[in-house]
Amino acid sequence: MKEKLAFINRGKAFTTSLILAQGMGISARSVRSLIEKYKTELESFARVTFQMQTLQTNGGPQEVKVYFLTEEQATFVISLMRNTPQVMKFKKELVEHFYEMRMVLNNLTQAKDNYKALSEAIYNFYGDTVNPHVYSNEANMINRIVLGMSAKQKSDELGLKDSKSLRQHLSNEQIIALDRLQQVDIYLISTGIPYEERKTRLKKYYESIANKTADTNKDCA
Repeated sequence: MKEKLAFINRGKAFTTSLILAQGMGISARSVRSLIEKYKTELESFARVTFQMQTLQTNGGPQEVKVYFLTEEQATFVISLMRNTPQVMKFKKELVEHFYEMRMVLNNLTQAKDNYKALSEAIYNFYGDTVNPHVYSNEANMINRIVLGMSAKQKSDELGLKDSKSLRQHLSNEQIIALDRLQQVDIYLISTGIPYEERKTRLKKYYESIANKTADTNKDCA
């Protein structure tokens, strides 16, 4: 599996000073020095943030600053480097990863909007007396179909503190699948289909799109 060069944190895409150092083949200290030297320029794009992390060094475990960088900030730092073949190759890969993260963020936004629509459909179906657990049960039905487990179980598996930020840790394919099932579920609820039948239909629908994805991947291999 390709190493992840960019990731989502609190609704934004980032890379880190450590990833830049590894990708360009220079020391993490050198990248940190560049960031600190050009902090004013970098903060014209966004606030420069960091996290203290324990890393293994030649002298043993050491607490070091690991900077979080947006795409613009990372591009600026890379522009300060000489364009060696390794740097150029890494720059291209990083651009591709940030593009993928933008796609993920777009899909997350759409999935969030459709979850609101799903909640409205549930309310309209059950009325004012709807039990709050109905919303989580419906969401977890979809989670179990796509992820094989509930949101809490998946969050525990990934080592997350809670399930609120779970979706930003899922793959783009999983986010798309969850959203598709949400959209189908909205239609099923609006037509009065009961829970167990919705569950059966959603499982069959997911199996069909999963099989199509598998076939597409085989054709591309």
